[in-house]
Amino acid sequence: MHVCGPADRALHVVRCACVTAAQITEHVDAPAGTIFLKGLEDLGAAEQAALLALLERREDLRPVASCRRDLARAVREGAFRADLYFRIAGDTLRLPPLRLRHDLDWLIDRVLRRHNARGLSLSPAARADLGGRDWPGNIRELESVIDVAAAVAEGKVIDLPDLPAPCLSEQPTPGGGDDLEALLDACGWNMARVAKRLGVNRSTILRRVRKAGLSAPG
Repeated sequence: MHVCGPADRALHVVRCACVTAAQITEHVDAPAGTIFLKGLEDLGAAEQAALLALLERREDLRPVASCRRDLARAVREGAFRADLYFRIAGDTLRLPPLRLRHDLDWLIDRVLRRHNARGLSLSPAARADLGGRDWPGNIRELESVIDVAAAVAEGKVIDLPDLPAPCLSEQPTPGGGDDLEALLDACGWNMARVAKRLGVNRSTILRRVRKAGLSAPG
């Protein structure tokens, strides 16, 4: 969203978990542009008040925020200021969990490019293992896993023994609801790919699809 705006506009990043009200106030003299609020739900009461005052004073700062929880619910529970929420929440984009992303392979390659100086690549077995994980920690967990694997790999190919074990090893078992359908959609309804992600046989996926009454779109 920032890149689609005028080229001369500044990008200001605020990490809400560690920012203070005074640091937010300092942005009153910042150049016009986008202010990205990372982890908006981490703001305390004083910081929320400071941010609201800043946005009311600086209408040329366009807020874009990320959060890990439903802020609308936080507003209803009294844990987040309603006036600040309505000042920021012009639109809401919900990102799917990493395991259901269509571009999981692309994301793995993007993180791996951090280590391009060594020319590292993934073995087919290691890539299949990463594609089959649950990823409860989403992008942060993916980055950590690949960074660790890159550190311990002795050659230029990251293989299965180089991958750290999943932080939370329990895998979901979609039985016939939205989770299975979302995973099928993420894999382009390729039954073999879904089976590889879940570590089961293709016939098991076909049986679950029939039981859930699902069918490929189109």
